[in-house]
Amino acid sequence: MTKSYAVEIPDDATPLEREYFDALGRIVAGRARDLALRERGAIRPSQPNVAKEAGRSRTAISGEACALPRVKLEIMRAQEWHRDSKRPEAALREIAELGRERALRRETADALQKGERYKRQRDAAFTSSAACGMLAVALQRLGRAADVDLTRARRDAEQRAISNRPTSAL
Repeated sequence: MTKSYAVEIPDDATPLEREYFDALGRIVAGRARDLALRERGAIRPSQPNVAKEAGRSRTAISGEACALPRVKLEIMRAQEWHRDSKRPEAALREIAELGRERALRRETADALQKGERYKRQRDAAFTSSAACGMLAVALQRLGRAADVDLTRARRDAEQRAISNRPTSAL
């Protein structure tokens, strides 16, 4: 597979054929003069594009009984070369796209793992927080119970103190 395509211009080509061959050469080389074709960027060799670049009618190079069959044949060769030369680029683009997809899948998997990790941390913190809350409630209950027990103990001690007092001898 060649890297570039050289348009073969026959020695006995007419000036009209030369215009078309030159136009094809500029298109294949990527140096079109026609502004509309240049704005489109990479131009594939075709009969309409060659005619437009040459500033001539497409009729002379298209159809079965065209006026310039050698130009038409050269355009067909250039089209075949263009298709063949683009195949590796398409494969490279596909490989690059697969690489991007693989990277995106990896990023997605990493993000999902992070999300799961954050969920576990959140759940652990919630559980811990709930346990702390339950502990606080239990301590409050114990504190109230201790207050009640302390109050009872004081009352009982006061009653014992009152009952153990010696009675006065009156």
